[in-house]
Order: sequence, then structure tokens, then C-alpha cells
Amino acid sequence: MREMEIEMMEGALKTLFARMDEPDIYKVREILMRLAKTNPRPNQNLAGDWIIFWASREGCIDKLFGTGMTDEGWWMQLQEYLLRFGKKKEGRVCEAIEIVRKVGPFPNQSNCLRGNYAISGTNRLKITFSEMKTDEGKDLEFREGKKKMVVDVDVIYSSKKMIAIQWEDDNGECDFYVLTRVKDLIAERDKFVGTSRARYFFN
Repeated sequence: MREMEIEMMEGALKTLFARMDEPDIYKVREILMRLAKTNPRPNQNLAGDWIIFWASREGCIDKLFGTGMTDEGWWMQLQEYLLRFGKKKEGRVCEAIEIVRKVGPFPNQSNCLRGNYAISGTNRLKITFSEMKTDEGKDLEFREGKKKMVVDVDVIYSSKKMIAIQWEDDNGECDFYVLTRVKDLIAERDKFVGTSRARYFFN
């Protein structure tokens, strides 16, 4: 019965996203909070390949997870963001692929990020990216000349099909991110940029 209820709530959330470009954030939060009560240790079920299906504000994915390439101007737009969380026995490696669109008659491009992730308590998640490359193999510099990029968030819900993440700034303002599972990170990347252009530098 509980599994059926969880499936219904996850389905309701996806329907909300599908029907509206900007769904009511209060309705989204209500469903997320109900889902959160079903999993007391949400940061334990992260391993696998994921796509950020929805985020609460425009630009918040770029700000928290992005390489900074879309900071250059309006002509560079983030299209999709993929994440792979490795298993504990594999060293908790974290890999990400950022799909960027350049306005005009140009193909999408992908940037690869690699690092590790750590969990603490029941919901804390810390991702540390130490490498970033373009799909041409060129190194990308981290913002503000830093040597790495750290993403520190709370996992408020996770299941085999969905992860929900919350990030809070210094003023107490929160952004929410909902991730859904994909079969394979590389296959998804190829779908967005085409196999002729796509390369993967962290094998």
C-alpha cells in the first residue's frame, strides 16, 4: 500500500511538471514534503544515472552545478544536466555532463565534470568536482580561479526512480531540484549532442 502511495505521489509530481511550465512551487513543496516522510535516510539511495528533470528557478542549475560556461551571456543556454553517482565500493565517484546550447545554427555541446561525493547524517550530500573538460578535451577553469567546485545540498527524498534535492543560500532562500533516473548517462548525452560530436574523457 505504501509503495502504491509513493508511486502515486511521484506520478502527481511529474504530471504537475508536464502540465505547467512554472508549476505552483507550494504544490511542489507539499508533495515533496509528503514524499520526504516516507524515507528517513534519503541520502542512502543515490547510486545510478540521473537527469535534473525540474528546478525551482531559471538559472539555478547553472549557478549550483554548472561549469560557468553559461555565465558568458544570453547566447549560451543550459539545455540539460546529467549526473552519475557511483557506488560506495567504487569510491563514490560523481560524474556530470552539462549540455549547452549556443544560440544560432550551432550544435549542442557537452562539458564533463568529475569528482567524488560524500554523504553525512541522514540527508547531507557534498559533491566535489575536481576536473572539468569540454567535449573537445580542453580543460575548463573553475569560477573565481578556484581549484575545485563544491556542491553542498540536502537530499530530501530518494527512491529507485526519483531524487529531490534542496539547496539553501546564506539568506535562507531555497532552491529545489528533482532528478529522475535514466538508463545510461552516455546514451542520454549522445541523444542531446549526437554521437559524432560527443566524446567522454573520464573513462
